[in-house]
Amino acid sequence: AHRLLPEVDAELVRAVRLARRSLWFTLNASSSAAIVSTPRLLLDRFYVGDPLGVVGVTLAFSQAFSMAFMSSWLRWFPRLSQAPENERRFSGMILESLAMAALFLLLNATIMPWVVSLMFGLKLPEQGPLTRDVLLASTLFGFSMNMSNLFKVTRVVYLESVTYLVGIAVGLLYVALVPSSAVPGFLVAASVGMLAMVGVGTGLVR
Repeated sequence: AHRLLPEVDAELVRAVRLARRSLWFTLNASSSAAIVSTPRLLLDRFYVGDPLGVVGVTLAFSQAFSMAFMSSWLRWFPRLSQAPENERRFSGMILESLAMAALFLLLNATIMPWVVSLMFGLKLPEQGPLTRDVLLASTLFGFSMNMSNLFKVTRVVYLESVTYLVGIAVGLLYVALVPSSAVPGFLVAASVGMLAMVGVGTGLVR
């Protein structure tokens, strides 16, 4: 029994240390889910009838672009996390994400509204502008969330959660002041808030 006590104590210490290290990653995941869900929770506040369906299905479709941004992050994460802290360079991932964002914005401004309309039976051209606005705003939103992932490989992991919460606050404040902007307005304002927080946070890391 006496021999087992040191081993039990060591396991307990390791478990507590692991729980402490995983706390912020758990909170990051929760706050990420919160900001992703917020546009959907706002749907019935701003839309009724056909526009409600148009925005709903367009938001669902736009998840494909968010997944593409996330795949970029998952490709860069091992490389960044394995490098020594003072040798981590984010420029490659940022440039790749910017290139993806430019391509997605071009597609969403031209072709994708027609693709969405064909897939979900939307009416064109009257519902095209709303679909395009949601697609463009969602692309910026996905890019901004992808940039927030950079905090995962820094000393200030908690700033990822702060970034999402700032995004929610800025987005809700904007639609409260400008209700006509509705869901696209929330997405754009939240994106601006997140990118501003990423800029401030990465400046602090340096």
